[in-house]
Amino acid sequence: MRNWQATHLSRIALLVSSLVYAATLNYCLSNYAATEWAMYGYSYRVPTQLDLMLMVLSILVWSFSLPTTINRPSALFLVVIYIFVCLPAVVLMLGLATPREDLYYPLLISILLGFFTTCCLTNLTSWRPGGRSSHPYFANILVTFWIILFFFLIYSFGAIMSFSTLDLIYEQRESGAAQNLLQGYAQTYFGYVISPAILVFGLLRSNWLQIVLGLLGALILYAITAEKAVFTYPILIYLLHSILGVRYKIFLNTAALICLVSVLLSTSVYMAKDNSVAAFISWYLGVRSLLTPGAFIAFYYDYFSETSYTYFSHISGISMFIDRPTIFSASSRWPSIGHMLGENYLGIADLNANANFIASDGVASFGIVGVLFSFAFLAIFLIILDRSSNGIPTRLVLPILLPLSLTLTNGSLFTSLTSFGGIFWIICFVIAFKKPQLQLW
Repeated sequence: MRNWQATHLSRIALLVSSLVYAATLNYCLSNYAATEWAMYGYSYRVPTQLDLMLMVLSILVWSFSLPTTINRPSALFLVVIYIFVCLPAVVLMLGLATPREDLYYPLLISILLGFFTTCCLTNLTSWRPGGRSSHPYFANILVTFWIILFFFLIYSFGAIMSFSTLDLIYEQRESGAAQNLLQGYAQTYFGYVISPAILVFGLLRSNWLQIVLGLLGALILYAITAEKAVFTYPILIYLLHSILGVRYKIFLNTAALICLVSVLLSTSVYMAKDNSVAAFISWYLGVRSLLTPGAFIAFYYDYFSETSYTYFSHISGISMFIDRPTIFSASSRWPSIGHMLGENYLGIADLNANANFIASDGVASFGIVGVLFSFAFLAIFLIILDRSSNGIPTRLVLPILLPLSLTLTNGSLFTSLTSFGGIFWIICFVIAFKKPQLQLW
């Protein structure tokens, strides 16, 4: 009886916190993004009664399927996607003042069904922590890999490395752009896979050398590419590591985490006009990290439904078998659909409007049907990830996978699998960690 009550109370808490979060996102859109960042496509209209009904319906359905606590890899990904992508997408599609606002309803419903189904499917997979540890030399192998990439990146980009200020980051990104596939993989694996993993092992073992190498990796990649995320990831990894190490893990509770984000965002937006720190948080957290993933789903739908869907032809590997649509044959930006959208839809030269997996894998490829495809791929990936990591302690596996989960809020699932460690970690979990007593598959 107590378990039944606790479960239902947690679901109700998730529902209430999600409604508050939706109101907070709407407040950020109307009082900050639409007034301060209109040049990036932000606008605002007051939602109608039908809009509000669809919003509440979406939140209600998701609140009774989303994991209520981050206790396994799939839960980490689903909660991150819910906070950074799905709920912002609903608020943005019902709050943007665009000529096609009525046409977002089918898109919203496809996201509602896709995410709900993904949550239900992943809940069917059993997962429990403990019983598996990494092989003794695995961390040393990662350090060796780090050293090799370090010298390669210094050799390739040492001459242009610089710690750029915010007003010079785009010039630094252009200077540090990879010139070939090897350089591209070296950058992403060094900064987003190997360095964070070494930091996690260092924190677990109180190994200061590994901690320094993990932090140094972030500094080096920023000096090359000026990507702000490499600074935030070590901080978030440390916070997650600390939360997992205490007895009462309140901020692993989904509702509590949503409330924390809501309080931080609403306070920052309220104080943004009079406080530079609050203005930065409103921009970086509110606009850049939360509203942008949702807005880009709508923008990608507007652009590719009017021109042509790509039918996966923009994805590396698949492009060898599928030709690009004729309308894009003369585009010098192909297959960088982010640049195409930034320049042709938003009208901002050289803007690379990278988008989350729903927009880039789904909407750009097949529109509304593509959204369902993107969630199907996500569900398959999360089920495999849970099964391959079954038995690994949460304090190790969750911080390691945190950068990958955040990458999906601003990138393709296919790119995350190949370039940001998705396939890499599945292989490592299978071969580099001792087998548990229970069968994995």
